[in-house]
Amino acid sequence: MSDHNVDMCKASHLCVASCVRAGVTTARRFFRTRRTCTAARPCVRVCACAAFSVFPVHCLSSVPTRIGVLGSIESMIGWVGTVGLTTAQILSILEEDPPNEPTDIVLVPPDENNTVSDEDSDVEEGGPKDPNHIGSRLMNQQAEMEKHTSQDNDEEIDSWLEEEQDEMGRRRMSQDNAILDDTLAEPGPSSSNLTRKTPKRMKLVRVKNADRLQRNDNIGSVGKYIPAFPTADLFTVDNLPIDINKVKNPYDYMKLFIPDKLVDKIVKETKRYSAQQNCPTFQVRVDRDLIRASHAIMLMSGYITPAQRRMYWEKKEDTANLLVRKTMSRNTFDDDMRYTHFINSEKPKVDDRFWKVRPLFNAINKAAEEYIEKTEYVSVDESMIKYFGPHPLKQFIKGKPVRFGYKVWVLATSTGELIHCEPYGGSQTKLFNYGLGQGPKVVYGLVEDAKLVAGTKVACDNLFTRLDLLDNMSKKGIGVVGMVRQNRLSKLSLLSKKQAQKMKRGQMEKVYVSGDQVIAVWKDSAPVYVASNFADVSPMGKCNRYSSDEKKEVEVDAPNIIKVYNTNMGGVDLVDNMM
Repeated sequence: MSDHNVDMCKASHLCVASCVRAGVTTARRFFRTRRTCTAARPCVRVCACAAFSVFPVHCLSSVPTRIGVLGSIESMIGWVGTVGLTTAQILSILEEDPPNEPTDIVLVPPDENNTVSDEDSDVEEGGPKDPNHIGSRLMNQQAEMEKHTSQDNDEEIDSWLEEEQDEMGRRRMSQDNAILDDTLAEPGPSSSNLTRKTPKRMKLVRVKNADRLQRNDNIGSVGKYIPAFPTADLFTVDNLPIDINKVKNPYDYMKLFIPDKLVDKIVKETKRYSAQQNCPTFQVRVDRDLIRASHAIMLMSGYITPAQRRMYWEKKEDTANLLVRKTMSRNTFDDDMRYTHFINSEKPKVDDRFWKVRPLFNAINKAAEEYIEKTEYVSVDESMIKYFGPHPLKQFIKGKPVRFGYKVWVLATSTGELIHCEPYGGSQTKLFNYGLGQGPKVVYGLVEDAKLVAGTKVACDNLFTRLDLLDNMSKKGIGVVGMVRQNRLSKLSLLSKKQAQKMKRGQMEKVYVSGDQVIAVWKDSAPVYVASNFADVSPMGKCNRYSSDEKKEVEVDAPNIIKVYNTNMGGVDLVDNMM
């Protein structure tokens, strides 16, 4: 028998192991209590047929089978010393004279001179549809009965199953690695593919809160590992990546972020997809100007938003848009929305759930890296792309202006310019797992991918902030300020939520940890926990809050760390307002 058939046989054994075990347990009760074999025989056949419907029969008939189907039989019935009989004859003997002890039935391999073991089985051999019919080939095949020891045989079966599961796990891992290697391979100048080299990243160190050094007064140490942000502009006239004289209008500026190279790729893939969908008329019409015009219509819908998109082309004066009607017909725009593609849909990337729009995200991130000026303060938050249709990656976030849609992790400046973004794809999100949890992984990953310089300060909310994040960002010279959840501050000498609720509005408690971090709880309308590795609680400031007792706004004490957070956290919200 060939190695291929052996592998198929082993794989089939594992596929039916669970259903065989169920049959084994049931049938043992019949024979070991010496019940009539007429009741047990259907049980044997049901178990065997359930497995035979999956098993390649030519594999079973080529080797002495003691597992899977016959693993259930050999655990059920037994007689000793019968040689040269077929399976049907042995079952007839057992029906007439039930055994007193368990036995094994083993199929004997056929004579190689008379049987071609590598031939495909016919319809009958592929597995019976009726659970009470095993099949003529197996019933007429020569078999033997041997004495069976249930415990030893069960241990042998379990051992074999464990070995085969380990082997198949290794094969699956090697296949996954092969798929990943193929995915990372890019065509080079020669006919062979060159493997893309990615920077090696390691998982980061985590420290338990109980092991952290805590002090109540450590003023002056916060921010000692964060250098000053470069005062000179990172972009000057001499080192700009573009010729500033060529950017004369907003259209030229937009082409920096959606370059002609990307539009040409969209034209190419849109033509390909429309041809695949048997739409040659649109395939002929699509070009760079049509794609640019459709982008302009979509941008205009951001500030002139009709109830329905097709209202732009109505003849009614109150809803029609003459500029849109002159630019493109309604049917052409509908075809553009239907057939626009960024990548060849016939070559999916198995490790990327957003592979169809990945070129668009890559172009946006590359343009932002080149043309957006690096600022001292940035913020990280989640953004939503509105979508109401069915999709496994659609998210619901309560309290967001856009509650349904695709979630995108966004790094933006405090004034609302997008620096880097990454769509959320579950376990396949393209951010390296640094071993700090999902929130810190997002912040650290975006900072790494955006190549922020030392001295930059990041603001984030309580979804992202952990003390482990502050530890590792201090090593990079990056500051962090963020709200933190109270359940992430266990083992620290801070007031609990219940205790902090009893404080007066404007009161604060603090603790210094790890030499350069401060964690404070400040009472606003409710207790607020905030942590930072660069912003201290002093100097104390004031903020206005409405007093329900005095029926007017009053001044409330607020620490400096709260002011820094509130000033720089809204960058991603500004990005959302402009989308």
